[in-house]
Parts: sequence; C-alpha cells; structure tokens
Amino acid sequence: MSIKIFLFIVWTLILTNCGNATSQKNFKIVNKPISSIIDEKNLDTTLQTGWYYVIDFDNGYKRQIKNSQVYYFIDPSPIVLSKNFKTLKIYNNQQGIPEMLMTLDENGTEAWSVATEKFIGKRLAFILDDKLLEADYVNSQITGGITALISGDYTKDELEKIKTLIESEK
Repeated sequence: MSIKIFLFIVWTLILTNCGNATSQKNFKIVNKPISSIIDEKNLDTTLQTGWYYVIDFDNGYKRQIKNSQVYYFIDPSPIVLSKNFKTLKIYNNQQGIPEMLMTLDENGTEAWSVATEKFIGKRLAFILDDKLLEADYVNSQITGGITALISGDYTKDELEKIKTLIESEK
C-alpha cells in the first residue's frame, strides 16, 4: 500500500512540474520537419581567417591543405582571427625565402600562448578565406604574440595578396 502512495506522490509531482510555466519556457515549438533543422545546423561550415586547432576526428570541418592531397579536420572555434593581427610584415628569411610575420594584439597574444602550450607536438592550422593554407607543428609555447606563415610555399606576390586579404577583413 505504501508503494502505491509513493508512486502516486511521484506521479503528481511530475505532472505538476510539467505543467509549470517556468519549466515550459525551456521548450520551443518549431513548425519545421526535423530533417530541415538538422540540415540547417550543418549547412554553414565556413571558417573565418585565422589560426585553429587541428583535431583527430571528422567533425564536418575537413580542409585540404593548399596544393596537396593532404586533409585535416579543423576545430571550428578559432584561436585568433584576422582582427587580432596588429601588424603583418613580409620579409625574406636567411635562405632568401619570403615569409609573413604576424604580430598579435593583447587578446590574441594570450590566446596564442595558451594554444601553443596546449598543442606542443601537434598541429595548428591557418585558414584564409575558408581555405587551409598551413598546418604547422607546434614545437614550443609562443608567448611573445608572434606567429607567421613560414612554409616556404609562397612567393612574395602570393604573400602580398594574402596580406591584403587579411587586412581587408580587419
């Protein structure tokens, strides 16, 4: 008999809480088929210009690295974006190969420091215009607020175009 009373009380509490206005505010009525909602969620996988984590599993953000058959999966949460780049400078390294140095603002410097510490021995990806340009290994934490495109795969003219695109997004 006591089990029946207990079940009655539990059932009553469940029913009264389901009808409570505060519990209903968490629900949203949508007049769309579930398939269209799922498609909308996965529709836009565009990545903004900036640095991202390279991850080990397919999450729908698969990018092919420039001029290769190599693909990487990208975490869609950016580390730093073009708005975090204070200056962009193109120079020739000691071997005469053009590279682009990027200095970061205060927020970018902190985020970059955390990311490079977290991903030592792993890759970080540079995305420009939703395309993967580089996926570089992190050798050590970088605390000085500097990053660069240093693959050696770019001509000075290509780096000038990349610089112009990044500056236009600021």
